[in-house]
Amino acid sequence: MEIQEGRIRSLAIGIALLASAVASHLQAGENRWTSNGPTGERVLSLAIDSTDPANVYAGAESGGIFKTTNFGLTWSAAGTILVSVTNPVFSLSIDSVNSETILAGTQRGLFRSADAGGNWSRILSETTYILGANPAKPATVYAGTARGVSKSTDGGASWTEKLAAVAAIYGLVVDPQKPSTVYAADTEYYGAVLYKTGDDFRSWTQDVEKFYINRGALAIDPKQPSTLYAGTVFPGGVFKSTDAGATWRAASGDLAEPVTAVAIDRHNPSTLYAGTSSLGVYKSADGGSSWEPFNAGLTQPTVDSLAIDASGTHLDAGTARGVFENHVSPIPCVPESDALCLMGNRFQLTLVARQLSTGRVSAGRAVIKGDRFGYFSLP
Repeated sequence: MEIQEGRIRSLAIGIALLASAVASHLQAGENRWTSNGPTGERVLSLAIDSTDPANVYAGAESGGIFKTTNFGLTWSAAGTILVSVTNPVFSLSIDSVNSETILAGTQRGLFRSADAGGNWSRILSETTYILGANPAKPATVYAGTARGVSKSTDGGASWTEKLAAVAAIYGLVVDPQKPSTVYAADTEYYGAVLYKTGDDFRSWTQDVEKFYINRGALAIDPKQPSTLYAGTVFPGGVFKSTDAGATWRAASGDLAEPVTAVAIDRHNPSTLYAGTSSLGVYKSADGGSSWEPFNAGLTQPTVDSLAIDASGTHLDAGTARGVFENHVSPIPCVPESDALCLMGNRFQLTLVARQLSTGRVSAGRAVIKGDRFGYFSLP
């Protein structure tokens, strides 16, 4: 079937212009922060949907939870029942298999939604500061509370207390390769107490460290889980353990600021991001040996939370003025028979063509040429 190339190219250009509006948003923050809202909110916690990074939840100091389904272009309230100036949202967790299930740790307890934030019910009355999940069994989740650590094996519907701590649990991580190993940390007047179980809570060990860990600032290397990082409020900076928490050393370089959050690129775990209380975000490309500011476009230096998506592409920062996004590690765009690359992003195209003389309908196939636009060939 013969179709004039000019007409097909005009169609392709029209599609390119439409897709470029979305592509420009995705690319605008490449290694540069862009403000994404929600306007006027201090964001204490973040969670990115592992099945669709366009879906992000933000927990506010005001007690509200906000949701975007389009990378922050628009936000809506998710669960007004939680809105209260005395109920800040400290932690959020999304079930990696059933992303409709959301947990929110707040001042007034732990809340659960089974419909992507539409409705919430309180399932624990204790103040909940931090949440963690078994990556192999996402229905198994852990809550660090004002009393200790509780565990659920049914996605948060019911809970059993596993550790009674002296102080509130601010840090909690699960070994991704051996999920029966869980680390928890509280902060007492003489330093952080690091708890560890290697047998699924049948026993615990504990050590006192001479630093004070910040809420949500304990992180574990996904490929080398004997390596842990702790962001500290005192003496500041990041501490690192390479022997499963037995010993710790400073891994801050010149970063002496209180560190409020630590995020690890799961595909390249030597790449770390640290949020600080007044200096924005810092980045390390060598496992914490050295750090440098990572603040291009970040207009709010008070960072309370960090989250990085499953692909290691989108880094979000919760700040005193909403969420900022950074497209930190763009995946190379590889054109295929059903997709075009526009501004470094792949767009799937489903088009058909009808030949007027015969009425024949054929599926189009994207063909990449040596420019930024595409052509369609038809059989």
